[in-house]
Amino acid sequence: MKNYKVQTKELFEELCMEMKIKKPPFRISGGGLNAFERFGRIIITKDLAKMISTNYRTVRYLLTHELIHLKYQDSKTRVARLGILAFSIPEWIPFEHRVKAYTLLTELRASIEGYSFNKYKEIDEIIKIENSTKDPKFFNKEIAYKYGYPSTEQIANYASKYEKLTEELAREVLNDFCMVRKIKDADKDKFINKTLARFRVLFIDNRKDNL
Repeated sequence: MKNYKVQTKELFEELCMEMKIKKPPFRISGGGLNAFERFGRIIITKDLAKMISTNYRTVRYLLTHELIHLKYQDSKTRVARLGILAFSIPEWIPFEHRVKAYTLLTELRASIEGYSFNKYKEIDEIIKIENSTKDPKFFNKEIAYKYGYPSTEQIANYASKYEKLTEELAREVLNDFCMVRKIKDADKDKFINKTLARFRVLFIDNRKDNL
């Protein structure tokens, strides 16, 4: 029987082919249950990779999620957005809100497209996958927003219904973010419109880079 490292590497290569993404550098390293994309490199922890024989669908989804971040070059735009959002949104709105709102959209997009690609559309299964690796505190939307993430419940509800993150859905989520994070109504529309406008520009620029 193949060991977990070989199995995980083979799964990763299969996903790259299925998703038509040029295979990036890949590494199995570190502890905890996590996978992440950093500047064109995909890293999965040893503890998560070891789950491949008992929890294959979770490992498959998380690798897909990170490859979607790579597809949109989200780690690259994290750097870009720090400067861009600092000057494009009213200065009286805390900088933290601007960055977390943008991160929220990138994470929700990777979640929706990741579950959609794998055809995991049952709410109960999505919640099970999320809870198998994620801190339970992220079931609480207020805490999740504080870190720039959608809550487990939001991911399950949206991923079970949608194939893509549409502008209408992004606007709905940002409206909710403003309410939970207590952004004033007088500032809300401008905050949402600027965040969405910048999200679209960076998305288009990065897709051009991938052509």
